[in-house]
Amino acid sequence: MAIDNDKLQEFLGRFVGDLGATVAAASVVIGHNLGLYKALADAPASAGELASRTGTSPRARGMWPSGCAARRPAATSSTTPHQIATQ
Repeated sequence: MAIDNDKLQEFLGRFVGDLGATVAAASVVIGHNLGLYKALADAPASAGELASRTGTSPRARGMWPSGCAARRPAATSSTTPHQIATQ
């Protein structure tokens, strides 16, 4: 039986997209459960400030934003998850 490469590529594209969405969803749940979004809604914060506000590990708070799916453009005036992760 011959493999249809176009269908295979289409399937793999959907699979990778769905896998990425699953990983991103886990990061959103973690952020919600730890109160990270609420703390960031109050004011922008570095990883250390966010950890202090939420009573969590600064190292983990630095790693969490890299798992977030949504990122604001760097041109905005507020701190983005990427900026928090790289501070």
